[in-house]
Amino acid sequence: MATSRRAFLQWSATASVVGASATGTALAQEQQDGQSANTIAHGSQASGKTPLVHLSRAFPEQGPQVLAKMETMNPTGSHKDRIARSMIDSARKGGKLSSDPRVVAASAGPFGIALASVCAAESIPTTIVIPDNVSPKVVATLQQLGADVVATPAAEGMKGAHEKAAAIAEKTPNSWFADQFSDPVSMQAYHDTLGPELWEDANGKVDVLVLGVGSGGSLSGVGKYLKEKNPNIEVIAVEPEASAALSGGEHSPHQMHGIGVGFVAKNVDRDLLDRTMKVSNDDAAAWQSKVGRLEGIPTGLTSAANLAAIAKLANDPAYKGKRICTCICDNGSRESG
Repeated sequence: MATSRRAFLQWSATASVVGASATGTALAQEQQDGQSANTIAHGSQASGKTPLVHLSRAFPEQGPQVLAKMETMNPTGSHKDRIARSMIDSARKGGKLSSDPRVVAASAGPFGIALASVCAAESIPTTIVIPDNVSPKVVATLQQLGADVVATPAAEGMKGAHEKAAAIAEKTPNSWFADQFSDPVSMQAYHDTLGPELWEDANGKVDVLVLGVGSGGSLSGVGKYLKEKNPNIEVIAVEPEASAALSGGEHSPHQMHGIGVGFVAKNVDRDLLDRTMKVSNDDAAAWQSKVGRLEGIPTGLTSAANLAAIAKLANDPAYKGKRICTCICDNGSRESG
């Protein structure tokens, strides 16, 4: 069921090589000639084709079958690698990047890190705006990738960071605002990569999709693809109890960075959603520990929230025998100081 990394690298040898340097061009020619089959020009080319894992110990067979895409195996450790390259390439093709650009974005961590990685490889300066309750490890990683980091008050949530990033981009010459919350390229990238992979890895047998909702790109993109394949697939959004915007709740700071952003992003397609579930910090923390002990898989609270929601479904007899798919989008390594 899982797709091997080696097979993907062999596939990627036929893909276009990132960058226009002489070395990159030579490598591209070598790849086209069948040489250097396991060599790529930049880590962003290695995103995708992640394994699909059956969480059989955490969810015994008498309940639903739970399958999780291991998105932590992407180059910078999250599913955001899938969209960072696509957004940069689209901006360039659309003439949004000048000859001497600066890319500005708001992020709770994963998207900023993925974007800074792509930009570093192309010598594009980046400014990443984050809420000030984001882990120091995230800040350190962003700085390691050469990004300028700007912090906004945690009480303002991602909405405050988003507004600050937009303001910085507006007043900074030659800058482009990489807005994961509204750029349709984000949703399309998930639709074209993660959606087909999940469907194929599951052999076209998917009953339910459960994903956290933040920028809305992955939930909407994957949900749209799956419903195109089977309109009866149930798409369930997960959000923190402390910041449940889809459910009409108010925002307060929480630890599930990446979801529960405090507003309903433009990329959230409400028409795709069959249900919304809220998860507490305590329930997410309990599942973070449980999946580590039972499956040997480290997760962050954001991914654990998906599992906590699925655990509630597993207690409902209506889901017995159904196949529920989700993603492990973070491994928790950057969550604490």
